Amino acid sequence: APAKVPASCYSEYARQTSGDLGYSKEEKYAMVGPDGKLLSPLKYDHIGNLNDGMSYCGYDDGVTYVNSEGREILPAIFKKAWNFQDGLAVASLPFKSGVGEINTCSTKGEVAYFGVIDKAGRAVVPFIYTDYRGRSEGTFLFMESSEAVWLDNDGNRLYENHNFSNAYVFVDSIAPVSINGRWGYMDREGNVIVECMYENEALKFVDGYAWVCLSGKYGAIDKNGTVVVPILLDSYADAMTLCATVLK
Repeated sequence: APAKVPASCYSEYARQTSGDLGYSKEEKYAMVGPDGKLLSPLKYDHIGNLNDGMSYCGYDDGVTYVNSEGREILPAIFKKAWNFQDGLAVASLPFKSGVGEINTCSTKGEVAYFGVIDKAGRAVVPFIYTDYRGRSEGTFLFMESSEAVWLDNDGNRLYENHNFSNAYVFVDSIAPVSINGRWGYMDREGNVIVECMYENEALKFVDGYAWVCLSGKYGAIDKNGTVVVPILLDSYADAMTLCATVLK
């Protein structure tokens, strides 16, 4: 498992593997086996949990992934990295990259592009997306400029008949979606169950209800879009206080 260990405990190991770079007075991260022995060099500035047999490990200027044997699958070329799940992980690169082998010698830029890799370090979703919103219920949600893009675990694009300018991940098979700043909701099958008419960011449904805003006033709707608390209140706090009484 990953662990942060005082390098002074491994001073001999550090001298042998790092050319005596002064690890004895620092704390670094390493992959540590069940017997307490280091599986990877004691050199990382941060390290994620071992998940699905992989852990992201990195320095201040780059991140890589390390398998349970302590081997890096790629150089530390990623700007950000997320945990592996079901053999896939989301990461971002400082350059665009298509599906397949990632050219680790590509010229780095300031802009981050998001995509998905497998455990071999190959891109299964191209690194072309400008933001990553999350992963849930078998889908990845990215932003491509000003368009929300959902992908399945095979990298296939979903809901292409829609053109949402903003969105959030599915929770209980319902996702908040937006067109031109107005918010509504879509189900997992791609049906818009509540039209994009509400102001501010739509909140997820809780116990079958969601708080909404219209013309500066607040209330609540159910999953059919029916108003269950009149949209007349001055704040979300007022709406939630009333709902706690009305929607027991």
